[in-house]
Amino acid sequence: MYFVISNNQKLYLCLLLIAYCLLLIAYCLLLIAYCLLLIAYCLLLIGCHSANLKKSFISSDCSPLGRIK
Repeated sequence: MYFVISNNQKLYLCLLLIAYCLLLIAYCLLLIAYCLLLIAYCLLLIGCHSANLKKSFISSDCSPLGRIK
């Protein structure tokens, strides 16, 4: 079987492929941003943990809501 593809269809397929690639790139960037956020959160937890272990001058309770009295 032989399929004939017109120039309009070629242009449409090319634009569809470009849109798909851009969507894939955006998804990858979002995934990278999520990983960086996760790493920053882990570093924050490790930093707060070590600050609590060292009994530093700054009272850090490591909770996002702050200390509730």
